[in-house]
Amino acid sequence: MADDRKPDVKPAAGGAVQQVTLKLRDPQGNEIGECQLLSPKFKAKSTTWFHKIAKAYADKKNIDLAGLRFQVDGERVELQSEQTVGELELEDGDTADVEINQVGGARAR
Repeated sequence: MADDRKPDVKPAAGGAVQQVTLKLRDPQGNEIGECQLLSPKFKAKSTTWFHKIAKAYADKKNIDLAGLRFQVDGERVELQSEQTVGELELEDGDTADVEINQVGGARAR
């Protein structure tokens, strides 16, 4: 019997799968883990889709994922793509910045 479920990770592209620990920093500069109620870091394999980590962050913060943007080394991560931690070249201990999408507003006159 064939398994028709879609895997949650892409197969490694010629490299070994590595375990990495990531920190996510909110707009106020707080990193997950500074509050004892939150788990200190996000652990993931290098083959894990970044979208999965972003969703876990949104769930922990009780925020709609559509209202968040993520940046790694100043570059925006497109959550619709299936980029993995390894493809983003994230290493153990790296930090991703989280921003809140701002909708609307008017230009100051």
